[in-house]
Amino acid sequence: MVQLARAPETAAEVSYDLIVVGAGIHGVCLALEAACRGLRPLLLEREDFGGAASASSLRILHGGLRYLQSLDLPRFAESVRARRWFAVHFPELVQPLQCVLPLYGDGLRRPAVLRAALALNAALSLGRNAGIPAEKRLQAGAVLGVAETRARFPAARVEGLKGAAVWYDAVMPSSERILMEALRWACAHGAVALNYVEAQALVGEGAAVRGLDALDRESGRVHRYRAPCVVNCTGAAAGRAAVQLGARTAAPVEPALAFNLLLDRPPPCAAALALTPPQPGARTYFLLPWHGRTLAGTYHAPLAADGPPHAEPTPTLVAQMLADLDRAAPALGLRDAPVLRVDAGLMPARWPGRGDPAVRPVVLDHAETGGPRGLFTVCGVKYTTAPLLARAALRYVYRRSGRDLSVRTGTGRPEPRPALILTAQRLAERLPEPALRGELRALAEHESVVHLDDLLLRRATWNDAPARIPELAPALYELLGWGAERRRRDEARLAERFGAAALPGGPSAPTPSPR
Repeated sequence: MVQLARAPETAAEVSYDLIVVGAGIHGVCLALEAACRGLRPLLLEREDFGGAASASSLRILHGGLRYLQSLDLPRFAESVRARRWFAVHFPELVQPLQCVLPLYGDGLRRPAVLRAALALNAALSLGRNAGIPAEKRLQAGAVLGVAETRARFPAARVEGLKGAAVWYDAVMPSSERILMEALRWACAHGAVALNYVEAQALVGEGAAVRGLDALDRESGRVHRYRAPCVVNCTGAAAGRAAVQLGARTAAPVEPALAFNLLLDRPPPCAAALALTPPQPGARTYFLLPWHGRTLAGTYHAPLAADGPPHAEPTPTLVAQMLADLDRAAPALGLRDAPVLRVDAGLMPARWPGRGDPAVRPVVLDHAETGGPRGLFTVCGVKYTTAPLLARAALRYVYRRSGRDLSVRTGTGRPEPRPALILTAQRLAERLPEPALRGELRALAEHESVVHLDDLLLRRATWNDAPARIPELAPALYELLGWGAERRRRDEARLAERFGAAALPGGPSAPTPSPR
């Protein structure tokens, strides 16, 4: 049994080959790649594993069809390989996803153009199904006529409709479990992972890195961790984090806001819909069937110059996205759709002060700009390509070391844990079941659960409004055996994150009784 043991003090007693700061999907994949190549990595995360931008993913593993529009064949091939990597290594957590793009004869979105693009997509991705179980393999795409388009998507805008392009990507029904399973895999081969431990300052010897000091945010104690290499994988915060760690210049990473909406509406189609409002320069959104509801995204926006550097879209931005969706498919009536959840995160921007997402990853050796020797920044731009970026980044970090990283020693993945898809009502109904109670206890015990939202939002998949979590807190505290002091601290956190009105005793649904 692989156990993520949260022991910051014990972890400081040994040395590591490298320290990875930031446990989103890119940091986790880098730790996994290092561990599977015979290195001993330490992974530090100031919050919970996968708790920032990675938790706000749209859950689609894109194969790069859009890159054919600009004939960016290297990025297309990379996306196909990375999508296949997830499907091969996590077959229980990746499903084929049919995507439908209604065509209105605008620019490149005409049936003849898409027919050629889909043919090229099929020809250039012949190996897309290698090693994938037969039931998970991706079909070739096609262009539908108007009648078949309307049969599959009755709410499509009729005016100007020329048909639809259909292609296949992959979807993660539980992206939370994929990240945790990758982390368990890394730890099975020697990685050590600590959540709620914040990297503070590098420790050096002359110009060389020898480790860093980090704050255990639960105990308040500072520990020193030793390694000759530190890799900053803090995502859109990487520029600021690099300077805080001791780089002479910031990494060239500018943050922008990205968010998706979980709508309390049944999916309008069995496939994922790619919809664009009928106006010049409009962005394309996806409507994704999501456990009986609709997940919509992604909206990108610049951060306000005088605003706080965090990921909280204003009600105005949420309303703008719903209005866009309404213009794209008026028959769906999404302008006033109930929003269960806003999944927001900071993503690297393509240009400072703009919301457009970056298209190229950053891999930087800070010694080359006068910084400490042994400090690196790695910042990815897509969830899908995280494993390939990790491989390339590790080669870059060790390019002058003479160390042989060609042999992959850690191929065996631990027995996976089941993915739990939960809502407040379903959890309340099933909480008396011994099997579910045992699984929740096991997740809390073996996967470094510190707070209740760690368990429900990032060890399971929560398909509901997070503000409903506090109503279940008393029964879950009892189940997990959390004492009075730990409950009080956690209740304060829940109140801060989800609102005091939803805490036990507030205007919420009845709390299930523990058995």
